Amino acid sequence: ILQHKILVYLGEISFAFYMIHMIVIKYGNQYLPKINDFQKIGIYFIIALILSALTFEYFEKPVAKWIKNKVK
Repeated sequence: ILQHKILVYLGEISFAFYMIHMIVIKYGNQYLPKINDFQKIGIYFIIALILSALTFEYFEKPVAKWIKNKVK
């Protein structure tokens, strides 16, 4: 079950998620102050997940590919 492609992908974007989640929380608290905490958690999670996937696809992967080509 741990080799399912969705779980593997979540593992790959986990570093970006770790780096982004506090930024999402900080700015989310500034712009969504009147929403209850349960809704905030869901919104923050979805935003952090999307930003993590984008960061992984458009930053981490290209940089890893560039480094791999430089090492050869």
